[in-house]
Amino acid sequence: MRQVFSHTPALAERSSVPGTNPYRVIEPIRALRKELGLTPNDLVTLQALISFMPKKAGQTATMTIVFPSNASLSERTNGLNERTIRRCIGHLVDAGLIQRRDSATRKRFPLRYGGLIRDAFGFDLQPMYDRERELTEHAEQLVGDQEKLRSLKAEALALRVEALRQAKDVETVSFLQNVRNILRRATLKADEIIELIKRLAELVGATIREFPVGNHDAQEQCPTKCPATTDKMSGT
Repeated sequence: MRQVFSHTPALAERSSVPGTNPYRVIEPIRALRKELGLTPNDLVTLQALISFMPKKAGQTATMTIVFPSNASLSERTNGLNERTIRRCIGHLVDAGLIQRRDSATRKRFPLRYGGLIRDAFGFDLQPMYDRERELTEHAEQLVGDQEKLRSLKAEALALRVEALRQAKDVETVSFLQNVRNILRRATLKADEIIELIKRLAELVGATIREFPVGNHDAQEQCPTKCPATTDKMSGT
């Protein structure tokens, strides 16, 4: 069972801030949602948290700590209830994307100096910006590997069609009928598809291209969920 919040009190600290588009990190996080153990509601909550970063249009945010009330978060998450929001916050903390900064009373509020908000107690979004390059690289790798998987599946299906046209015995027909089901498996790896392509090519007498030696499994290329708390690697 996930721990929803880390209740360790912390002094508010000023954080370095992202550029003028704080939402840019959402895209790689969205691509890696399953690998990070996040739900669609978690992404909605994260986007809502970003919206509370104090900034003016076209300007860099002044800090990455936000301090919205539960009511304000519910409003900007399309009406998610408080219990769901708490669960989503816990997921985001576990994924190493945000950090909770608690006051002694565990309330969220800004700290003003000279009439300006300088610090705050609430949720610090800096961890995800610190990981932006890592997340972006993993997202690009994942998307590329998924495209390779789709290409390999298309190649296997084309060979299957030709093999069915040439098939003359019951055993071969039965195997070919099962190929489509094999290719629908969510856990299918690239190496398995390549072996299937080779077998199909033998059936039709086709010459196939050389496949590079190495790890073809896109599902093994994913970021750690929370480098500060776990070394476990997550699959899709």
